[in-house]
Amino acid sequence: MKHRNFIFFSCLVLLGTTMISIGNHKISNNNSFAQSYQEQQTSVNLSLSDLDSPCILSISSSPSETQLTGEISLNGQLIKSFTGHNNEINLSPYLMSGQQIISISGHYTPSHSSVKIELTGNSTHISQETGGSGQIKQQLIFNIQ
Repeated sequence: MKHRNFIFFSCLVLLGTTMISIGNHKISNNNSFAQSYQEQQTSVNLSLSDLDSPCILSISSSPSETQLTGEISLNGQLIKSFTGHNNEINLSPYLMSGQQIISISGHYTPSHSSVKIELTGNSTHISQETGGSGQIKQQLIFNIQ
């Protein structure tokens, strides 16, 4: 099993202006909001025989009071929605030969919490942790031969 990590940082900036007119007076209010999050990609190479055993994807948050919601998709198709602070899915029934992309996206509050994503299988153990943004954006790119 070999894997590679690719990390992308994104920043979303929203600017808003409110203009209120009262008679001859104009009141202007400028607001700005900035949010950044991390998008991570991990490449995982497996043999087809590795899928004979469970390949468990787990998503958990810390502390346990963290509100975590999200979705897991395979090649753009939703396979599971999740809520709560501890979630698992066996990916083996969904994966097949070739390249398969598992996307994990979601939100958590409070944003200073951390989210751990683990993949455990016959010859695989990947563990990654993210936190501080309130958003999860992770891709696992499986190359299965």
